[in-house]
Amino acid sequence: MTSEEVATLVDLCYAAAASDLISRRRDSQQRVNRFLDDVHCNLFDGAQQFWQQRSRSTAA
Repeated sequence: MTSEEVATLVDLCYAAAASDLISRRRDSQQRVNRFLDDVHCNLFDGAQQFWQQRSRSTAA
């Protein structure tokens, strides 16, 4: 995956978790939370760097 694809994936994961489409069942919420923890631990820093670099390049 490219840096942009990873950054977009991270954003989509967080958007999906915040949406009303996610089940209110406790087991589903726990599964989503575990997934978001994995995303955060493995991809979040890279996604943040990508968006920061992109922001700087568009501001210049």
